[in-house]
Amino acid sequence: MPKNFEIYDLRVTVDTIKGRSVCGLQVGDYFEVVESSKLRIPTGKHFCIYALNAVLPLLPAKQRQL
Repeated sequence: MPKNFEIYDLRVTVDTIKGRSVCGLQVGDYFEVVESSKLRIPTGKHFCIYALNAVLPLLPAKQRQL
């Protein structure tokens, strides 16, 4: 039998930046993962694809209660 489990929406926020930000992010910038797999970035903002790539492998674990 398949188990049912809840998938949480996430907000990933830049907490600190050590050194200079080479991709233009600032502390407080964020993106959200909603409805399981939709990426949402605030209007007029951006999120560096390289920073996004660094956290992508962690997101599925954070979307579920472990």
